[in-house]
Amino acid sequence: MGGSQENGPLFRPNRVLLAILKGMAPAHEPFPTEFVPVLFLRELKAAARSGEFPLAETLLGDYKARFGRDDFYAESLSWVARTAAPKGFAAEARFYAQSAYTLASELLDAEIVPADAPLALALSAAIEVESQRLLFEEGANAATAYLEGQLALFEAQPFRIRIRKNLHLVALAGQKAPALDWTPLPGSAPGDPTLLDRPCLLFFWAHWCSDARAQARTVARLRKAFEGALSVVAPTRLFGYTTKGNFVEGAEELEHLQEMRQVDYPDLAACPIPFGAENFDRYGASTIPTLVGIRPGGTVGFFHAGVLKEDALEERLRSLV
Repeated sequence: MGGSQENGPLFRPNRVLLAILKGMAPAHEPFPTEFVPVLFLRELKAAARSGEFPLAETLLGDYKARFGRDDFYAESLSWVARTAAPKGFAAEARFYAQSAYTLASELLDAEIVPADAPLALALSAAIEVESQRLLFEEGANAATAYLEGQLALFEAQPFRIRIRKNLHLVALAGQKAPALDWTPLPGSAPGDPTLLDRPCLLFFWAHWCSDARAQARTVARLRKAFEGALSVVAPTRLFGYTTKGNFVEGAEELEHLQEMRQVDYPDLAACPIPFGAENFDRYGASTIPTLVGIRPGGTVGFFHAGVLKEDALEERLRSLV
């Protein structure tokens, strides 16, 4: 890769990690010889974050020599891109994003993979990095056209939700709000499409998400502060687990969701809770929480992926009423 490394930081290899990758432990530092993905990604991201791309290349090269250019290697390339981009290493981020995209596309072929599979993570991250580059360098029209093309290309893949999130971040404001499936969570307040014709906040949440629990309290305070001038609609869905890694069947998760709603989300009791994955897909709500402000007439005022502090959310809500 060409670029801007002449004046970069010196190469400082992590001897413990390199020994793990090579299948042996340093004589003076006993360590398990099996490959540890979490440790590898931690070191790889640290190298990208600090601009130590020679170290990143060494880590990637040792992995490739041991395991080949497999799915996890493609994901690892995307992590370098994703980590480097916000630190200002634009050329390196673009290089690794393109590398991840090319390899992951080859490995994916026509296979449909889960949204959390390495190839899905690699492609969605690479697309995100490239779309952000286009937005910064060429503007919203270029980024929108690129994301629409990628969404069409990967429409059958579950990770399309992440592509749609990035598209909505660029282009949803000012557009007609996507329709909701108003099928309610059992026991929740009913809702209907007319709620989207007046000032409304959509709050996408998950029973397992601590950020969503904290955001729900903020949403409840602001709902009271606006004294009926603002409706809150709180879509949710099943995710296949009660906590990360604890996979369960639908009936068991629904029971757990209802328990968590009573304990952690009591302020949503009066809010309609549309229930189902389709709403998350339409709104690109791959990040929890996702917040969408709807203006009178049903156009989108803002789309935000992640937590918003109370003062920032209040300011955005005031723009709707």
